[in-house]
This record gives sequence, C-alpha cells and structure tokens, in this order.
Amino acid sequence: MQGNNKTKIILITLAIIIFTLLVCGIFYGAYYFIKENVNFSAPNTASEQKEGKRDKPKVDVLSSQFSNDFMHADRRDGYANITKGIKRDSLENELGSPDDKIKVDDVRVWVYGNVGVNFKDDEVNRVFIVPQKITVQEFQNYHGSATIHQADGALIYDDNTSNSYTIKVYADKEGKIEGIENIDQLR
Repeated sequence: MQGNNKTKIILITLAIIIFTLLVCGIFYGAYYFIKENVNFSAPNTASEQKEGKRDKPKVDVLSSQFSNDFMHADRRDGYANITKGIKRDSLENELGSPDDKIKVDDVRVWVYGNVGVNFKDDEVNRVFIVPQKITVQEFQNYHGSATIHQADGALIYDDNTSNSYTIKVYADKEGKIEGIENIDQLR
C-alpha cells in the first residue's frame, strides 16, 4: 500500500510540474507575441506627438493605383488627404514639418512625403505630386506619351477634352520630374 501511495504522489507531482510548465509556456508565448506585435509606447515629447499623428503620403507615380486615382480622375482639389484650403498649421499638426522646400512651376512648394503644396495666405493653394528621382522617360514609358509637349518642358496629359481637368507634368532641364499637378482643363 505504501508503495502505491508513493507512486500516486510522484504521478501527481509530475502532473503538477507538467501542468505548470505548460501554463508558463503559454504565458511566455503570449508575452513574446505581444512584445513583438503590439506597440504600447507612447510618444515621449510634444514634438513626437505632433509629428506622429499621420504618416506622410507615399505616392508611386509608376503604379496602376496612381494612374487610376490621379491621372484618370479629377484631383484638382487635392490628393492623399491634402486638399486646397487646409490651413498650414492644421496640415503640420497632422504631418509634422515639411521634408523639403522646392520650386515647381516657379512657385515655392513645401514637400510632405511625395506630396507638395503651395500656400497662399497660409492655406493650401496648389497640390503637386513630387516623385523621387523619376525621369520623364520612365513616366512616359508607364503612362504613354504626353498629348502636348510645352516649350518650357512641361508635359500635358489630356486625352479626354470633355472632362474638366488636365494633368500637367513639370520637368527640370535634366529630364527629371519636379512635380505633377491636376489642373483645370486646358482649352
């Protein structure tokens, strides 16, 4: 009898140890999963909070999405949640400081990701797509030849004269695209 009780105690002890190891393994797995997949960190400073509200727009001008959403759609009022009339302070509260300041079509443009804006009276006045290191040749290889090549080097895409907008592509002297704008229909 006594040997039988010892065996029972050993089996119960082993069962408790195995159960404890399984529970610990489950908790460790859950901890590791949460640690790797969930971000609990809050911004530490006011400037990090200001800059971290929304990612700056990334636009691939050599994609079918851009072709459908910009080249073949009326986007004269804006693109990528940046619209004409937005106050500069509001835009910078959402996106943070601009990445760069450049000139497109002889106007100053503040660049946020791949979208550039021109301000007038501290409101968004014009919206440009500002691709990184894309040449006119690469753009035309994807989107086809422009309808009109202007003397200043700009390209006009307007194969539907019955709609209300035109796409204007501004390029520098080296053939790199500076900006792309959805403008009023050229007559």
